[in-house]
Amino acid sequence: MLSSSVTVLQQELPRELGTACVSGDCSESLAMDVWLALQRMSYPDKDAAWKHMKAVGHKQERRFPGYSFLPRGGLSSPYVRFLTDADLIFNATSSGNVDPEDFYMLHELAVELFRGRANLHSARIVSGGEELFDEDIHTADDMAQVCTFVRQGCDVATLTGSYRLPSGWHVPVDLTLQKGDKDMSKATRLDRILSNIEDLNFAKVVSRVRGMLKPAGKARLSDAWNRQGGALRFLVTQLRLVSRMPLKEQQPYLSFLQLPPGFTPEAWKHAAEIDT
Repeated sequence: MLSSSVTVLQQELPRELGTACVSGDCSESLAMDVWLALQRMSYPDKDAAWKHMKAVGHKQERRFPGYSFLPRGGLSSPYVRFLTDADLIFNATSSGNVDPEDFYMLHELAVELFRGRANLHSARIVSGGEELFDEDIHTADDMAQVCTFVRQGCDVATLTGSYRLPSGWHVPVDLTLQKGDKDMSKATRLDRILSNIEDLNFAKVVSRVRGMLKPAGKARLSDAWNRQGGALRFLVTQLRLVSRMPLKEQQPYLSFLQLPPGFTPEAWKHAAEIDT
């Protein structure tokens, strides 16, 4: 699949992406650079990242009396090879709504872990299985809207942002407070899979399907995904984070990803997404 990147991108990548090509079609250059980056990159140590995030989760658990840290998510899965994101889930087994004061503490923790409000990227608020809010956060008004939904009542509240690991890699982290048993039913999982397909979020499709399979099936599916799409999905996720970084941080981090200067993060992201 990776070896087909050049051909696919030559056909589909718009010429206007980036600034390095003054004339002519630069899609071949972008495609080759993406392919080379995937070969040259020193990928983050997933197991080390998981060990670190577990330590963070257990340490921060004390901020939320009545909640327990749940070590879950793709980062914890032995079937996942590439680090894409991480979850810090704090669960209270009792049913009911998330206390707004606990959510304010979650927001405070997010600002602390993500090194400022600018690195808090999105929020998701759910009540009884219904999504009340699932949007990017750009302004104080956006955050005020999130708080309004929390005060009205919700049993799941998630804040997502960019967290810097000790290794220097950045990773999107979901900080979640949830009340009650949130194990997903098969019917709900199938609905989510269909929604993810519509959104072209195939990494999430693979994750949800994997959760429905027996161990042997999980291993086969995961092996195929790790070989065919895992590295590209890692790169796309990284480029989404880079696009939200201050300009002065973007180019140094692109070199971290083995991508040469001259194109915007959006151009690189588009190039990588075409082949995922």
